[in-house]
Amino acid sequence: MFFTTFVSFFDSYSLGTTDSDIDNHLFLDSPVNVITVLLAYVLFIFKWGPQIMKSREPFNLKTLMIIYNVVQVFFNLILFIMAARLMPNFSAYCSPANISHTATDVAIRKVHYYYVLLKFIDFFDTVFFILRKKHSQISLLHLHHHIGIASTTWVTLKTIPGGVAMFVFLVNTFVHVIMYLYYLINLLDRTKTMWWKKHLTQLQLVQHFFVFIVFFIHLINYECSYSKGFLIFYLMNTLTTIYLFSKFYFKNYIFKKTHSKAI
Repeated sequence: MFFTTFVSFFDSYSLGTTDSDIDNHLFLDSPVNVITVLLAYVLFIFKWGPQIMKSREPFNLKTLMIIYNVVQVFFNLILFIMAARLMPNFSAYCSPANISHTATDVAIRKVHYYYVLLKFIDFFDTVFFILRKKHSQISLLHLHHHIGIASTTWVTLKTIPGGVAMFVFLVNTFVHVIMYLYYLINLLDRTKTMWWKKHLTQLQLVQHFFVFIVFFIHLINYECSYSKGFLIFYLMNTLTTIYLFSKFYFKNYIFKKTHSKAI
């Protein structure tokens, strides 16, 4: 009942039925807005943040991070439910862009828009690392994932909304519910979540393999109208993500375990 009420609330917020209606929403009226946010994000990571923290002790952000993770679990769950409701309209073989003025296509663009906003909210993950002086956690994988997915989802919303990208929204919001729940429990009691970490990385890898397969099916289906150029880009980006996640997994769970046994 509780989540149904909130899903209904988000469903009632309409993006409109035309491209001009979508363009009037936050971040969507001009690419300058997104470029500015991405540039500020990068500058904060590599310049402003380190300068601010240079002579400071790490901030204690536990309470703020607990609230942040609760918010992330909640909104990712809401968006997952919204996406799941719409999935009967999609096919793993061909799901073209949703650009019509029907109620279903408007609802799909709505989910796409909310997903874009969530990806910008995810930037706070990195901000917290900087303010807590956890610079070692800001890896190439971390930056590639955050910057890549935020910019890509924005571009696709503006040009080819919905479509096969909905499979990404569905699995990614599901994984993020689990991921931010892990972070939340870890903040409350670290001993209860240590065994999750390896399996969480495995789940993330499964997610990206699933996305790669769906994108590849769309690419080789020549009768599908979804942009082949974007599909090629998606596939290359997903392969890079799989490589980086696999590298992280082997480094932290395979090679480290082998090394421990040798010792």
